[in-house]
Amino acid sequence: MTAEQAVTTLALRGISKTYTVRMVQYFLDAACGDFEFKRYNFLYLPRRGRSHSGLAIVNFVDAESCAMCEWRLRLLQRDGAISGFKSIGKSYIQGFAQNLAYYAALVREDARDASHVLVLEHGKPADVSKMIRQYVTRPLMQWAEQCLASMVLVHPREAE
Repeated sequence: MTAEQAVTTLALRGISKTYTVRMVQYFLDAACGDFEFKRYNFLYLPRRGRSHSGLAIVNFVDAESCAMCEWRLRLLQRDGAISGFKSIGKSYIQGFAQNLAYYAALVREDARDASHVLVLEHGKPADVSKMIRQYVTRPLMQWAEQCLASMVLVHPREAE
């Protein structure tokens, strides 16, 4: 397996601050297909003040889905069908559980807001806190907290 095949998480940078999670989800569905079973399972728009920071983190169910959706997003971007995305690339953090852990370390449970995060289970919206309890192990949470403390984003060895 090559490094490119292992990519499951994309960072959509420079997105319009007027976009909501639902609007980004609309673009993902247009690129990936609006199937009953979504090809992505995590979508997060990190906050900056009252808005998001112009970044969307999207984790896909597998590397093939990620590559296919990235290719289609780029085609839509090139053809002008989606505006407000400046760049599409590999995210620093890869994997569903890793993204959940980083999100859990970053955002206190009482501050979690559905307008900035969407977690899917079997293609359907799921309770974020429940998914964190189900998928985030103690070592993974410690890794995420260390990442935040050092701002060094390295793939955790425990999750490989």
